Amino acid sequence: MVKSLKLVGALVVHTMSAVIGTAVLESEIWRLAPSRSIAGVLWKEWLFGLACAGVMGFFMWRLWNSSATWAWLLPSVCFFLGLIFLNNQNSSVFTGGSLWNRLSGIACSNNSPAGCRNFFVFTVPLIRGISYSLGAYVSSVVSKTKSQPAEL
Repeated sequence: MVKSLKLVGALVVHTMSAVIGTAVLESEIWRLAPSRSIAGVLWKEWLFGLACAGVMGFFMWRLWNSSATWAWLLPSVCFFLGLIFLNNQNSSVFTGGSLWNRLSGIACSNNSPAGCRNFFVFTVPLIRGISYSLGAYVSSVVSKTKSQPAEL
């Protein structure tokens, strides 16, 4: 029971690090490259979200190698629940354009507040969680290859 609670707690901490920690790190980098258009904001979010979360996941695995590779799980569940179970029909991601436009951020450039909201609420945490987990996975693979003894 205690071990499973530790695992769930570590999963929540890693998910929060992936989503919120990446946002904190990104905010410092965003100041260096200001953007004046919605397309620029979307490109920065995609690129910085992937890069910052991946680097954070890589180093968090080295710090706490508990469950960093599973940080994608909770954002994925939220992403798919958001696709299916939104409260009212008008704010569903299935209305107001194609699914790709609503979730990739393209709908933001069409002045669609629902498309922007869906991108930043559902897709951005998913991007960060997956990238964080991939960074942790790469770190685990690198650390495994370094710790193996050399064969003569």
